Amino acid sequence: MASEDEIWELERRCWVEGRSFYKEIITENSAYAFPPPMGIFKGAAFVNQMGEDGPCESVEFENQIYRDLGDTVTVLYVGIGKSADGSERKSHCSTVWEKQDDGWKLAVHHQTPVND
Repeated sequence: MASEDEIWELERRCWVEGRSFYKEIITENSAYAFPPPMGIFKGAAFVNQMGEDGPCESVEFENQIYRDLGDTVTVLYVGIGKSADGSERKSHCSTVWEKQDDGWKLAVHHQTPVND
């Protein structure tokens, strides 16, 4: 069973950390769906095009839902990321985390932009 705080911290790190962190949490089967122009990725394809820095300097989560299913955890939320230039990115997000021998791994992540 996962600690809810542990999973939300991993989720936060996905927004603010770069390539090195993602190399720790992905597998060959990890899958991602981002809005255009990014698209859909599997495994390291997404990580290979990332920079060393994360996409945002900070992030806030709203409307958080945490669902622990034992060896998998699903989180859903609105993410509001702030970039170094002060711009914000707001998305509806869902992530599935999978427990493996070496820790929690990102199994699936999806983002849909929110246009207020």
